[in-house]
Amino acid sequence: MPGVTEKNGQSGLWVGLVLLILLVGLSPFSGSKPVSASPDRLKWSIVDTPSREGNVVVSPSEINAFVIGSDDETFYAIDIPHSKIYTSTDGGVTWKDRLTEALVRDGANLPAWDIAVAPDDPDLVAVVSDNRTAVYASEDGGDSWEDADVPDWALEQGLLISGIALSPGYGDGERDIAVGTRCPDGNITGDVWARRMGISGWKAQNLTIDITSIRFSFNYDEDKAILVIASTGNKDLDPSVQNRTFLCVGERITNENRTWWYDSVEIIDPGENGSGDSPGRNEIIISDLALRWEDYSEDADWIAYAGY
Repeated sequence: MPGVTEKNGQSGLWVGLVLLILLVGLSPFSGSKPVSASPDRLKWSIVDTPSREGNVVVSPSEINAFVIGSDDETFYAIDIPHSKIYTSTDGGVTWKDRLTEALVRDGANLPAWDIAVAPDDPDLVAVVSDNRTAVYASEDGGDSWEDADVPDWALEQGLLISGIALSPGYGDGERDIAVGTRCPDGNITGDVWARRMGISGWKAQNLTIDITSIRFSFNYDEDKAILVIASTGNKDLDPSVQNRTFLCVGERITNENRTWWYDSVEIIDPGENGSGDSPGRNEIIISDLALRWEDYSEDADWIAYAGY
């Protein structure tokens, strides 16, 4: 071949080397300098993290329930294992546990097991205490507390308080408080108990199934709606609804302190095979319920959660 000298079959090697040199020369990376680690630029430095000052980080701690006031600045958090209640009035930037001492001083036995704040008053807060057998309420952000006097007959035969809610104000400044009850061993059914704050007289609302979550509508002044997540057992009601969990909706007749329960929706876990399952009262462990802030209606979005 013209221009190519063959010698011992090495012509392919020489041509390959020439092509390689040309390709390297044309490569956009051919002028790049080798990457080297600069000791001055790859040093690790300490990044400030939240400190114990202001209780931004508390160790040990375990947050078991958390509520936010209507001002979006007042937060409350309870720590069951360490019997603490923390509050923040600056949107969570700093925290104090002054509520813990105030509750003990005013007669509560800690830990607090659940907590609720009024939807329209960040200073009105209530907790479940005394091994889930008492409720204490505060109207001044936790500086002072009063026993809400849940009656003994609401907790007979081992029933415990399993949920708590405070309604928005309605009418002439009235407000309702409600608790749900359940029995840990499932031998007796729970119920919803309610009363108007400032007026004695808790009254059963005759739902007569175990309660794990309870909420008032944010639009309570108009619709008087109360919603609960409740579970049946194998001795409850009609056999077709035994061992199930439901979202139950009621309308409060506030001047009589009673509730008309008019609707229920079964909460079903579809499962992997799509067959569907709903936990009974001996299976459900915890639940939660979130409603739209603007208003509640049957057509509005809501979120219900049940863990079992």
